[in-house]
Amino acid sequence: LQVPGALAGLQVLVVDDNPMARDILSGMVSGFGLECSTVASGPEALELLQHASAQAQPYQLVLMDWRMPGMDGLEVAARIRQHEHLADTPAMLMVTAYCRDEVLERVAALGLQGLLVKPVTVSALFNAMHDALHTQGHAGALQQGLDGGHRTLQVPGALAGLQVLVVDDNALNREVAQDFLQLADMQVCTAASGRDALALLAQQTFDVVLLDVQ
Repeated sequence: LQVPGALAGLQVLVVDDNPMARDILSGMVSGFGLECSTVASGPEALELLQHASAQAQPYQLVLMDWRMPGMDGLEVAARIRQHEHLADTPAMLMVTAYCRDEVLERVAALGLQGLLVKPVTVSALFNAMHDALHTQGHAGALQQGLDGGHRTLQVPGALAGLQVLVVDDNALNREVAQDFLQLADMQVCTAASGRDALALLAQQTFDVVLLDVQ
């Protein structure tokens, strides 16, 4: 997929504390023929955006992870909207592993251009970016992620506080699973291999172990 010629060469910033998620999103963006930079936190994003604006090379689009330590994506987006040293405010898409009503409401209230649900597909990202760059300055229709629908999570209260171990060699899969479970008030540890999982199980007790097959 290639963006229309009028959009080629635009600057895109990916903000995500997960290295694999950054690599995946930036790889997709670069594959569209756009210039892409990455940072791992909100403060880094604010600093880079200000520097780029001062150099008259502003970013036109920011892909922002919602759940980041310290300053979450919604707070960063709000600060970008209020930043007095940015000559041009970029379009922003919030990226999250879990879509719930208050996030959708905050995204709309901040005037962001949409929301993408992880794991993000190439086609979903392409469509959301295309719409965001064409609705710059407007609260466009929210991109609801997979199959055009948004997902809410109904969790029995008895699951709150459970100790869960997630075992998966794919870092993005671990992040998605961890976000879902933590939002349900479960205590989550992760391991990247069977060997690491056995080591953790020897040290502490878990109520549930979620194991990747391969």
